[in-house]
Amino acid sequence: DVFCAGKDSVFLFLENVLDEVIALFPSEYIHIGGDEVVKTHWKTCPNCQKRIKQQGHKDEHELQSYFIRRIEKYLNQKGRKIIGWDEILEGGLAPNAAVMSWRGTEGGIAAAKAHHYVIMSPGKPCYFDHGQSRNPAEPLNIGGKNTLLDVYRFNPNPSGIRIDSLTPYIIGGQANVWTEYITNWKGVEYMVLPRMVALSEALWTNASLKDSADFVQRLGKEIELYDSSHTNYRIPEPMGWVDSITISQPYKLNLTPVTHKHTLKMQIDGKPITNGETILPDTKDRILEVIVSNGKRSSIPYRMKLLKK
Repeated sequence: DVFCAGKDSVFLFLENVLDEVIALFPSEYIHIGGDEVVKTHWKTCPNCQKRIKQQGHKDEHELQSYFIRRIEKYLNQKGRKIIGWDEILEGGLAPNAAVMSWRGTEGGIAAAKAHHYVIMSPGKPCYFDHGQSRNPAEPLNIGGKNTLLDVYRFNPNPSGIRIDSLTPYIIGGQANVWTEYITNWKGVEYMVLPRMVALSEALWTNASLKDSADFVQRLGKEIELYDSSHTNYRIPEPMGWVDSITISQPYKLNLTPVTHKHTLKMQIDGKPITNGETILPDTKDRILEVIVSNGKRSSIPYRMKLLKK
């Protein structure tokens, strides 16, 4: 459903709500949403159509812009600024609004070109409610696949931004974790950690200095902190892990857990194997299954496809 943009009483209600928000939070910015607005009702609502005609708008997209601008004006008068999702670009952007770009980075680029501040938060890889693999053993989630290294490789300054002029408008990035499929705090921790660490380093490190192998190796100390504080987290796949590999010649298995306190329990099609063992080519595809454990906690079974050539 959607607020009626044609009734002044709706704006009075929202202003009263925002007054309470302003009293509770001292932040300069207030996020006003503005995403996924279903405009169907506006097309048939006589009040909304009257507002469109009065304001000289051409369509419901411009009515949405009117809505956002009116809210922004109210908050600006209170000494605050607004952030909205990238849909607030539709119909024209409010004068001082910052944009949080979640439908990819295109909205953020457009906002930066219009000299608006931008927070890059694209669904891939910044939605931490998305799965961390497509393994059915993962906890129930909304789908998708945003791995730890996907997050680490995230660059909030995409190639479409000219560094000399527009980069200053990209003020950072953000991850989101929505909880439709998460039922408790331990589940939140599992989805957030250690991807949160990867995002932090991705945002604080020059892209040219990133080193995935070095990051994973250093992650071991962070994971030991999680263990000592009894914090839930997803145990990362071992170093050297790939989702699939074609075995065309003898292949030496060389996987390393992310900390020295973790061990690997491995099998191929149910037959136990050891690290360092040589895997020979076969006439059929096989599944390598690995469980990472520190004796107290174990990972879900990670599965690598061993493909015949």
